[in-house]
Amino acid sequence: MQVYNIKQNTYTAATPYPVAAGMMGFGIDGNKIICAGGWDGVGAIANSYKGVINPANHLDIAWSAIPNYPGGAVTRMASYFVQKGGGKGVMMTGGAIGGATLTNKTYLFNTGCEVWDSTVVNSQARSNFKAAGRGDSVAWVVAGFTTVGVGTTERITFSSISCNLFAHDVASLSINAPPLGIALPSPPITPQATVNNVGTSTESFNVTMTISPGGYSSTKSVSSLASLSSVNVNFDSYNPLPGNYTVTVYTQLSNDENRSNDTIRQSLTIIQPNYGGGGTGTGGYYFANSTPGASVAPSQPTYCRVDTGGSTTLVSNSVAAVPITSGSLDDGYWLLTDVAGAKRIKFMGVEYDDIYVGTNGIISFVAYTPDGGNWYPPATGLPGPGAGSPVRPAIYPAWNDLNWGNTSQPINRLSYKVDAAKNRLIVTFDRAPLFGGLATEWETFQVCIDLVPVASGSNSNITISHDNSTSVIQANYLVGIQDATGANYIQYTYINGAGNVITPGPLFDTTAGGGVSVTFGPDPTLLNGPCEKILGLTMNFEVCNSPSQVFVLLRNATSPYAIVDSVVGTAGIDLQYPIYFENAANGVPYYVVVRSVNAVETWSSSTVTFNGGSTTYDFTTALNKAYGSNQILNIGGVPSLYQGDTDQDGNVSLTDVLNVYGVLQIFGSTPATNLDCTGGTDLSDLIVAFNNSKNFIITQRP
Repeated sequence: MQVYNIKQNTYTAATPYPVAAGMMGFGIDGNKIICAGGWDGVGAIANSYKGVINPANHLDIAWSAIPNYPGGAVTRMASYFVQKGGGKGVMMTGGAIGGATLTNKTYLFNTGCEVWDSTVVNSQARSNFKAAGRGDSVAWVVAGFTTVGVGTTERITFSSISCNLFAHDVASLSINAPPLGIALPSPPITPQATVNNVGTSTESFNVTMTISPGGYSSTKSVSSLASLSSVNVNFDSYNPLPGNYTVTVYTQLSNDENRSNDTIRQSLTIIQPNYGGGGTGTGGYYFANSTPGASVAPSQPTYCRVDTGGSTTLVSNSVAAVPITSGSLDDGYWLLTDVAGAKRIKFMGVEYDDIYVGTNGIISFVAYTPDGGNWYPPATGLPGPGAGSPVRPAIYPAWNDLNWGNTSQPINRLSYKVDAAKNRLIVTFDRAPLFGGLATEWETFQVCIDLVPVASGSNSNITISHDNSTSVIQANYLVGIQDATGANYIQYTYINGAGNVITPGPLFDTTAGGGVSVTFGPDPTLLNGPCEKILGLTMNFEVCNSPSQVFVLLRNATSPYAIVDSVVGTAGIDLQYPIYFENAANGVPYYVVVRSVNAVETWSSSTVTFNGGSTTYDFTTALNKAYGSNQILNIGGVPSLYQGDTDQDGNVSLTDVLNVYGVLQIFGSTPATNLDCTGGTDLSDLIVAFNNSKNFIITQRP
């Protein structure tokens, strides 16, 4: 707190404000300072305080809490002192609830009876504006911010300010917890409300909070609350779950003479920022990101950046390599036609072959007016068409104000690549320059969209990857997807124009050279991302009854059956294990080939095809699931891979028998000769090798 000396033109420190905050409303009535709301560096607050100035020392201010601001946690409201007759107070109007949601509510703190009164609403829901007046019954509020700056001036006139109190009148003043928005995971919350006694009698009464839907209800007792006093009431613990809710608080004084102030309500939104979707209004899409917070989801991608080799450059180092279709390098787009070839992009149930790559972090499926004010996303997030012409249906990997013509950041590239072999389209924004940004300010992100067969019946998976090298995220920043009508959408990240995080989907991790990928797709079990394909492999070994190391190959379906990928994994004991590949493609058939240190190389009898990044193969359902029925029923009757090929030459021969016998004679053991996984090479291992050698067991392949 600083006091300005108008004669000496100096500031002097006074008694500090009770909390570190800014952007609050305030006014002065004689020696009383009334402050309410504001921002404490973490979030908006509803706290209100009265400061009484010591007349003998104006730097000595006695601060005390007064009832919380009735409008909730509000920032940047207009405020001014007013009086009418013998009544006086500090008027506050408008502002941003939670620092984000604009409001037009107006309240007066009556400095005579020290209570908040509601009054008529402002003509506009706006924030960042000022009030002025002459200290009489009129306050003027000027300008402000709605979704853009406005120049509206309004007069607020008070016809009366009085302390004509009822004998019995209690009120619900504010809901302090839960806050307006909660991001999961979250510990249980202790809901809290402030109630006050605005009557002349001491009162005892009940107060109830409900949260609906969900059935939460908690009632607490308030005892002997003095006239013109308030109290915070804590309710039973609440476990947040994703959804949209209404929080209601109401007092229950049986002889209350003024029921109009008994009840207050506010909205509550609880989101899971790491995974979710699939409900009404999502278009059937689910999402999961690559952070540990999504590890409990049915599937999740790993962070990766797809190779951009062979890409077509649209703009490089602030110079267009391909003429822009509409607009400019600041606000424009390139129309890319027939990008899917014989395949399609299926988005929100509609197939597309053309896309519009926008300079401002947008990939649209329809033409739009790029300089129509939509260089930034809708002021309230999705659903919405943007401030200018509609930009939907679209994918928003990073919708914010970029300018590829900004030469202050001279090293940049926007490119796209159609990878027909892996059925995907990659659009890469490398060091995208911010509008008005410096040389050190850029954003790097990539979009990978699966290409699907015509009339496939399944929406494309979409993976958006944000690189940690990004130096700046500009306010008014949105990541998500939206259909043509706005009825179906997922908003993953949204930072509004005031810089407040509304939807906190993570975009960065703490790994050097890393980042965060988020995949949107129609199947929650197939959100694996573009850099991995998962084979659910079920198999069994002839005599090894524990999961063991395997070498799994994917081979092309046509001669000469070239190896596409080869990885090391764990499998066995008739259970499904995930095997991760990097080089496989969706929609392409492959043979599955399994090896181990002593198993006979075994091929699948049919091919597998990855769909949405996943597929399965089960060797154990029948002998003929192996090519040439090259399996044996183990002692439990489960089709199993032959063992005994200790030198991995493709057959079990006398050499393998001698290998097992030699280790057995010296009472030793090796992974290649310990066929039954018991920890040592013994006679049972020798018998298995001998029998399979006698039966001429060899690899069988197409």
